[in-house]
Amino acid sequence: MNYSIVSGNNDDVTNVCALARQCLPEAWSERSLRSSLAAGFDLLLAVKNDTLSGYLLSSHVLDEIHIMQLVVAPQHRRQGIASSLLQALVTSSAGMNSLQLEVRASNIAARRFYHKADFVVCGHRKNYYTTGSLQATEDAILMQRLLQTDNHERNNHE
Repeated sequence: MNYSIVSGNNDDVTNVCALARQCLPEAWSERSLRSSLAAGFDLLLAVKNDTLSGYLLSSHVLDEIHIMQLVVAPQHRRQGIASSLLQALVTSSAGMNSLQLEVRASNIAARRFYHKADFVVCGHRKNYYTTGSLQATEDAILMQRLLQTDNHERNNHE
């Protein structure tokens, strides 16, 4: 691994938003991301040679973690960065029962990644995403990974 996983903060928002605009059709504004961080969202960064390679934005609600965004720069994909970001989130999730997320129905690569990372489909949201124009929509697939086993196994190995 030639990148580091570190916690992000307001100082990283400009770079995170630039990467989001490059990769996501519905990138958040800097103001929205700053508000989310102020509200307690967590930001993990993958940094390689002082360059942002990817990030994971999540929020905690009771005993669940909701993954809002998991993004890796196109030139850094297929190097294990998304897996490392996800594993860092799992490692820091003591006391949490599950990870939740939505993924575009058309994003087959992401759906395969999450399936390999032990997520299962747990629902469907019709017309969840807008695509291009406000009239075109796309469904979301809801996915979940239970963490109780992960946390139990981690505690037994310590």
